[in-house]
Amino acid sequence: MVIGDRDDHVGSNAAIAFVRPPTTVALTRGLAAKAELHVLPEPEGHTTPAGAPALAAAWLLTRFPP
Repeated sequence: MVIGDRDDHVGSNAAIAFVRPPTTVALTRGLAAKAELHVLPEPEGHTTPAGAPALAAAWLLTRFPP
């Protein structure tokens, strides 16, 4: 998951809260928690930070290799 550091619409705290439940479930089931949250600098506020699509693609490839 990626969020900009100045996103007043969603907010970093809401993004962190969204990621916690699946992490908790994974840990209680003895699984590795593989959630990642990147807070990137983004002066435009509520928009996709530069580099976020490439980070997402790289993460997906680590989980689902071709």
